[in-house]
Amino acid sequence: MTPASAEDSLEDLLVKKGLITAEDLETLGDADAEEKKVEEESDSRDLIDISANYKGLSIKTPDDKFEFAFGGRLQFDGGVFIQDKTKLGDGAEVRRARIKSFGTVWNDWDYKLEVNFDSDGEVQVTDGWLRYSRFEPFTVTLGHQKVPFSQSSMTSSNWQVFQERALPDAFIDNQEEGRRRLGVVLASYGDMWSYSGGLFSGGLDDSGADDEDFGTGHRFVFAPIAEPTKVAAIGGSLVYRDFKSPSDLRFRALPEAHTAGTYLVDTGVLSTSKETLMYNFEATMVCGRFHGQAEYTAAHVRRNNGQSSLDFSGFYVQGGVFLTGESRNYDRKSGKYKRVIPIREPLGAWEVAARFSQIDLTNADVQGGVERDVTVGLNWWANANVMFRLNYVYGNADPNSRVTLSGLNEHIHAFTARAQIVF
Repeated sequence: MTPASAEDSLEDLLVKKGLITAEDLETLGDADAEEKKVEEESDSRDLIDISANYKGLSIKTPDDKFEFAFGGRLQFDGGVFIQDKTKLGDGAEVRRARIKSFGTVWNDWDYKLEVNFDSDGEVQVTDGWLRYSRFEPFTVTLGHQKVPFSQSSMTSSNWQVFQERALPDAFIDNQEEGRRRLGVVLASYGDMWSYSGGLFSGGLDDSGADDEDFGTGHRFVFAPIAEPTKVAAIGGSLVYRDFKSPSDLRFRALPEAHTAGTYLVDTGVLSTSKETLMYNFEATMVCGRFHGQAEYTAAHVRRNNGQSSLDFSGFYVQGGVFLTGESRNYDRKSGKYKRVIPIREPLGAWEVAARFSQIDLTNADVQGGVERDVTVGLNWWANANVMFRLNYVYGNADPNSRVTLSGLNEHIHAFTARAQIVF
């Protein structure tokens, strides 16, 4: 028998003693390596990637099949008015307080659930949808979501240039039309275009015996230039909705200050409305630190009982500049603006902007009034999550609505402010 040396391994001793062949030992080694590989892969699958950054808290698996993220926003507003004939009312409010969860399950299914806590203590669902994205860039989204209409409406309130959207936003932001509706949306995009369109019901639930109102909305954007610091895009939107009589349709607008207590222009309830057709044209640009956009919106209301149809309209033009060199963050896939990222901290991003807007709610027998606003704003984006804002609004209702003050001409001045955190 061959004597064993001190350097012999256990495997060598087994071979020398004839208890196992070299071929069997090699086979066992391959099996051990394979088992170790399987264990390592299993351990890798068991790992969970948890991260927290300016976008919120995210929990993700290494294979990206599952992601669960959490975030929210808080907006604190205040307003002081120099009023003319109509009392508006100084005050402060929690403008928006929202918590959201969003993510992905099994690679192809995305979801979002966001709720808002309003000043009355009620909890309302703002976004609640499920999206199938297997064939991206084509996606199908089912649930409570924004109706594709207007760049201003589609861009989140988090990333607006001004404290409130312009006067024409009143056409989509009302109880009967609705910025958000329960529906299904098909969306897609290319190198220079984006489209979204779908069918929508009346609201989140149908608990009554009456039939719901139904409608359809579509938005197309052509963006031949969509670079990080250069953007040129134009687009259009179309929304149709039919109403069950009697209708609660009503167009009215606050003077671009939400804390105001009175609508200076107001059609009153258009109870005989049968259907509406609204269309919108938009244009936007970014050139380095400079940005601008404009939109025109019109609403055609067809009425029952032999009453004549109504036509209302509005538009706005705005421009701004980042004093610290940033650019507005345009997303070509959705045709809307997103988060401002300051170049330097703690200096942050400083932005000044101005806007002119108009809405005309007077037509035929409806004397809803005409209002023109001029807004000047200063924004300090302290970082990617925190923003402070000051706005001055000059409003001229000429005449205002007969619903409020018998069609008088009046002028108001509003000073508003916001503190915001988005996480």
